[in-house]
Amino acid sequence: MGQDEFLAVKIEAPSLKDVVVVIPAFNEEKVIGSTVARALAVSREWGILVIDDGSDDRTAEEALQAGAQVISHSYNMGNGSAVKTALRRVTAPVMAILDADGQLPPEALPEMVKRLVHADMVVGARVNQTEVSRFRSFGNWVLRRVSSYVSGHPIPDLTCGLRVFFRERCQEFFHLYPSRFSFPSTSTLAFLTCDYRVEFYPIEARPRPVGTKSKIKPWQDGLQFLAIILRIVLLFRPYRIFVPGSFCFFLAGLGHQIFTLFLPLNHGRLVMSGTFITISLSALFLFCFGLLAQQIAELRIHLSQISRNKE
Repeated sequence: MGQDEFLAVKIEAPSLKDVVVVIPAFNEEKVIGSTVARALAVSREWGILVIDDGSDDRTAEEALQAGAQVISHSYNMGNGSAVKTALRRVTAPVMAILDADGQLPPEALPEMVKRLVHADMVVGARVNQTEVSRFRSFGNWVLRRVSSYVSGHPIPDLTCGLRVFFRERCQEFFHLYPSRFSFPSTSTLAFLTCDYRVEFYPIEARPRPVGTKSKIKPWQDGLQFLAIILRIVLLFRPYRIFVPGSFCFFLAGLGHQIFTLFLPLNHGRLVMSGTFITISLSALFLFCFGLLAQQIAELRIHLSQISRNKE
């Protein structure tokens, strides 16, 4: 019996005909045409959909002239809202996300689509740094470390705007996606914490074209993303917060108890302080609450998987 005969279904890579490349764009008239042209030069088989997020320039017109289909928002709703619009409208089984600014290579997408044979999402991992400030670079490093801890998996690039995934998988977390920026980060974390297979594919980014600038606001979007991380960990991996938190509480109480042993009033006698008892009980309650929350999270994920299998 051949090795393939053990498999109930032979796994094959999706065809490029099954792919729609979604390009969220806001005031990108200078580069959207060339970005669409590059994507079409790679393949004429896939569809190109530009989500014009309320631009007040010629972004929509330039995208249409380059050969893309265009859906326009009446006002600026945010990058995440643009992707959610695509998730509502696209019927193709595979979606690719490509930034409009021309920094990320659409030439990598065919190979990334092939890797969906063994993954539910393939994310571009930038191997070179383009013009990024030290502050933003440090912020990205902190977010990667926190996200790797939350998910339990190393994440080489959390915010890359180049990725491919199965549309139905991505729609399962629709309620989690923010309206502004952080869709790439949120989707990556949601997939990983639900034990979907995520692969990172190395890519090289180009410098930002002259005359264009990033729409990201480091402080505002960074704080929003930290809130999203907290929300995701509470939904999928609550023990990652509650168990270490309870341990820290216990260590604080233990430190206070050791300190009280050396107070002159106690003369070295072992006296259980009220503070130690209160903090220790708080640690115990926090630990038990974390275990309970984890059980609820696993039950919810299990029920969701049963529902998907029935479909």
